[in-house]
Amino acid sequence: MEELLVSKAEKALIREFAKRYLNFLSFLTAVMHKPFPPTETEQTIYTNYRNWFRDKEGIILPRLQIYLAGQEISMEKTLRVEFSNVSTDYKYAYTIFNYFYESEDLTSLAVHLNLQYEQSGWKPSQSGLKWMSTILQMAAQLVFSFYDWARLEP
Repeated sequence: MEELLVSKAEKALIREFAKRYLNFLSFLTAVMHKPFPPTETEQTIYTNYRNWFRDKEGIILPRLQIYLAGQEISMEKTLRVEFSNVSTDYKYAYTIFNYFYESEDLTSLAVHLNLQYEQSGWKPSQSGLKWMSTILQMAAQLVFSFYDWARLEP
């Protein structure tokens, strides 16, 4: 009997992941474009997303690797193209997904994304925000295609 690439439970988790991740991307876009620092509530929302995604990585990331391999895309190649203008520690850049939730808080994330250069204050650069919007759109497209792949797997 052939082993399923994605079980029913994994499909449900990938569906939940996709839904949460798209909401997370919308949340990041809204927070990063604000002219004032994130509120405590926004920090808590970020932490909740971050914890949920990190908790599910053990199931999601192996399936993502299978999906990308089937598309003849390596995670490393995807990262070189999408993150070519960011100098980053490789541990943060394992995938386009965890790149946005690896930082401890939203201010650290803004620094990590090169939207601003210091931890103090809040002044994301306009050019950085344009770049981030492009990358977030690419991430959303990848989430949609990953979800479709999992949904259509026998």
